[in-house]
Amino acid sequence: MLAIIHRTIGVRKAFWYNEKKIDQGVARCLSALPDPGGTGDLPRSDRLKTLTDRTGLNSTIRKNGLHISLNFHPLDSLDEERMRAISEEYISRTSLAEQPCLVYRHSDAAHPHLHLVSCLIRENGKPLKFRGGLREQSRKACRELDALYGLTPSNPSGKNLPKEIPEHFPALRYGSGPSFESLDRVVHQVTRTYCFDSLNSLGAALRLYRVSVHPSHPGPDGKPRGLIYRMLDTTGHRTGVWAKASALPGKPTIPFLETRFEENRILKADRSRRVRAVLDWMVIRPPEGLIQISRDLGKEGVSILVAIPRNQDGFQFYYIDLKTRTVFADLELGPSFRAGKLLERCGLNLSPNELVVQSKTLSHRKTGPGMNWFPMEYPFGDHSPLMEFRPRHLRLKVEGWPACQITQS
Repeated sequence: MLAIIHRTIGVRKAFWYNEKKIDQGVARCLSALPDPGGTGDLPRSDRLKTLTDRTGLNSTIRKNGLHISLNFHPLDSLDEERMRAISEEYISRTSLAEQPCLVYRHSDAAHPHLHLVSCLIRENGKPLKFRGGLREQSRKACRELDALYGLTPSNPSGKNLPKEIPEHFPALRYGSGPSFESLDRVVHQVTRTYCFDSLNSLGAALRLYRVSVHPSHPGPDGKPRGLIYRMLDTTGHRTGVWAKASALPGKPTIPFLETRFEENRILKADRSRRVRAVLDWMVIRPPEGLIQISRDLGKEGVSILVAIPRNQDGFQFYYIDLKTRTVFADLELGPSFRAGKLLERCGLNLSPNELVVQSKTLSHRKTGPGMNWFPMEYPFGDHSPLMEFRPRHLRLKVEGWPACQITQS
């Protein structure tokens, strides 16, 4: 059993997240605590009122909401009554015993899990202790409930990570397996088997398996505090749980990646010859468009990614050699392989906007700060339509964030 706790600004966002899941038919409200025998059959407006009445007692606390997910192993045999009992035991063993709390059961993932929505304001209007209080109580409660109900304990130590890395592993699909374990497996394998020398190159490799990486919010000194890894859906949008680099068993943190950057810069020099030869061979019979370029390179085991700045002033290619698992920026291969020059050699004169149009963009919304990804197809997974993805605005001194992925399966 694994508990993931998030503080939220207010309770409405977490509440409506779960209520929309009910409308979609993938969730059910099991309990409305601390009412005795509360079964969650209250009207929706009354469920929300139990939370907002409590948060209204202290309007000075900005982060007064609480959203907790209790995650169980797929092999755990849990019916509705058993999950309700576990949630009530969990609440009674933490400082949430006297707090209003809504318990939802979700069925939108491969593993059984519950969502708890509560608040951090006590009945007397004083805030509930969060750091060092609720978190520690939660860890202890999870260990006790694992033993009490015979649940499979979570594995934060990383001792069960796969020792042998397969030649090809599939792209992730949200809901087809435990999200955290699947995310950890892909990040562990990519960071140790792919050759990359920048955060952009790592992000390009992870995108092949529907995973994103981005820096966390900067600290007081303006530097990022760490990295965040998250699963993507088939349209390239973030979904499911996110994980700090330090929380993953493999610890793919910034210091670890910096070491990998130095090691990989030496290895990349000998691996670029094959990609150059593939690109030179492709232009002998010029492709008719960008999609044809992607298909021709895909036959040779090379994926191409297009980075388009938000102001659409120029663009850049990233090449991923799937046979040697090496990521190259176009500048690393030489002037004749830069994005504009390669298109010119192929007889194509495309602007960044024409790249988007030719790639059959379904929606071209207003771009956000930084660079934008346009994922299309994945070499080791299902094909997906081209959709816009907006990364968060983060102040990190790295080269332009790759923006558009076009690959061939």
